[in-house]
Formats: sequence, structure tokens, C-alpha cells
Amino acid sequence: SAPADAGVTVGQRVAVLASYGCWQEVVIAPAQRVLPLPKDMGFEAGAAGVLNCLTGLFALLRRGQARAGETLLVLVPLVASVLL
Repeated sequence: SAPADAGVTVGQRVAVLASYGCWQEVVIAPAQRVLPLPKDMGFEAGAAGVLNCLTGLFALLRRGQARAGETLLVLVPLVASVLL
């Protein structure tokens, strides 16, 4: 179930930003880590959209060692911006 202010309803298709347990059919996650999927978006595309963002964040923080106060230019391909 979801809290009334979560922005999602029971049975609604969602993507979850979680660092573990994502291979399961059912998971428990805080409401702020749950993203509703559009009705016309498949689970594969929903997962890929979230994964692309997390991969970019990992690249910036871990590999690029980005720090607060630095400037970043982000170029987003059209396909990625449609998924998000």
C-alpha cells in the first residue's frame, strides 16, 4: 500500500530507485524513491530511463569526482529526454 500523499495508488505501475532488492517482483520503498510510469511506457523503458540517470550520476560523482560549486554542461539526447 502507499500513503495518501505518495502520489501513487495501489496497483499502479511504478519504477523504484533502490540500491538493493530490485530483482524481486515486490519491494518496499520510501515514497520519495517511487516514480509513476506513464500508461504507454513498458517496464523495460521505465527501468532503462531510471538506469540511465543513475549511471550518469555514478559517472559524475565517482568517476569524474564532481564537487559542489563546479559547473557542468549537460547535453541530453532527445530519446533520453522523452523517457524522463
